[in-house]
Amino acid sequence: MSSKANSKDEEMNWKPLRNVPFAIKIFFGMFTLGVLLSSCEDFFETSVKIDLPEQESRIAVHSFYDNQVDSTFRFLITKTRGVLERSSEQDYLNDAEIRLLINGAEATIIPEPIIDPSENRNAFNFISEMVQLGPGNKVELSVHHPDHNTVFASQSLPELIIPDSVVFIANAGLDSDGVRVSGIDIYFQDPPGIKNYYQISVFRIRDNQFSPSSVFISSIDPATTQYSSSVLVDDQIFDGEYRRLRVQIRAWGTPNAPTDTFEVHFSSIPRDLYLYGRSIEQYFYSVDNPFTTPAQIYSNIENGVGIFSVSNTVSMVAR
Repeated sequence: MSSKANSKDEEMNWKPLRNVPFAIKIFFGMFTLGVLLSSCEDFFETSVKIDLPEQESRIAVHSFYDNQVDSTFRFLITKTRGVLERSSEQDYLNDAEIRLLINGAEATIIPEPIIDPSENRNAFNFISEMVQLGPGNKVELSVHHPDHNTVFASQSLPELIIPDSVVFIANAGLDSDGVRVSGIDIYFQDPPGIKNYYQISVFRIRDNQFSPSSVFISSIDPATTQYSSSVLVDDQIFDGEYRRLRVQIRAWGTPNAPTDTFEVHFSSIPRDLYLYGRSIEQYFYSVDNPFTTPAQIYSNIENGVGIFSVSNTVSMVAR
């Protein structure tokens, strides 16, 4: 009898708790958990001191020669910085010594010091005398600075490939995002038996503009890869074939006046520039993307970083 009474009393004691709303039970549970965890100040925080390894500063070179754009070499010579270092005018190595050999003959280099980087529009601090390269000409570069290891690079101008025609297509279907586009078809013969790389850029020409303006293009052709506003091409899947390659221009880039035309720059480029451009796109794609491995930017500068390239370009108007 006594046992039954005790059981009944216990049931009566717990009965009010059963009638407590579920939300209130959750509140008291979370409150209790918070009190318990608050006793451990650094329960979720751990300070770990990491000593970053010292990084040796190296010379960085950026130089793009294009016989269509200019007949001079322009060089941006800087130094690399550590992870936590801020950029400054000291990054520009205006006192570097540059030696440029073209088929063994030395070219004159003229310093163009960058004093205020914010006002620099040309992005170079050295320029060569006027030079004219021919296919196969070898260009050798060395850059010396007393505070850094001397760097080296070399390139040979590729053979110029001239397309048979470039044709503007007003309605070229949809791009990879489903947006209606216009297009430009480029017809050319790829030389057989050798690796060839190309770069395609498009410029809009208007009567009221002093110079052509760059137009963003893309392509869904499997032989292409994006590089800034241009397209790079690897001939691996069509070596030695006659090729029609289409680049796309979104609606905002199509002509909106009868006098508008498109100028196509078709460049034969070295493998180094192709790999550099592709790595640039991979790098920007991987930035702030937790699902990709950080990409390393390609360099052909021995003992340093950067890119030194020469391109052989022909320009044609799309009709």
